[in-house]
Formats: sequence, C-alpha cells, structure tokens
Amino acid sequence: MPHAAGNLLRTAREMLPVVRQMPRTARHEPAAVLAVLPDDREMERAEWIWLFAEAVVIAVSF
Repeated sequence: MPHAAGNLLRTAREMLPVVRQMPRTARHEPAAVLAVLPDDREMERAEWIWLFAEAVVIAVSF
C-alpha cells in the first residue's frame, strides 16, 4: 500500500497544475480529469485513479 500511496502523491504533484488550467466547470467532471492523466502512469487498479480524480476535484474546488 505505501507504494500505491507514493504513486498517488507523485501523480497529484504532476496533475494539480494541469487540472488548475482546466475550465472550472470541467474540474467537476471526473471523466475530464481522468482524460488528462498521464498514459505512462502505472496504477494497480482503476479505483485508485477514480479516488485520485475525486481528490483533485475536491482540492481545486477550494
């Protein structure tokens, strides 16, 4: 689990600037956030990506 958490943190650092450049309405659409995830990022499960997308939406909402 620590390895997956490290991947999420690294991905979050890479993705926050990208998500912040998205139109505010698109930030609330998980599909739009998932579309900008790097293709080469290896996640073990799709749930991790979904949880990350939800966390990004929450983070950029404030």
